[in-house]
Amino acid sequence: MKNKSYTKSNTILCAEWKNNKDEYPECTNCGYMPAYDPAIDDIWYSMFCPQCGARMKNGEEL
Repeated sequence: MKNKSYTKSNTILCAEWKNNKDEYPECTNCGYMPAYDPAIDDIWYSMFCPQCGARMKNGEEL
């Protein structure tokens, strides 16, 4: 097994859910589109992007 070195980072990747040209929300960092949730009849917005891990600002200062 090879040794791997890992570096801790205090950098927080931030992004927002913004509507794209087709009016569907997507992550401003990677373009991930959140899933539609039929239980609440709306799109489910996470505090973090499940694809790139960015924390969603949604208008708040971080």
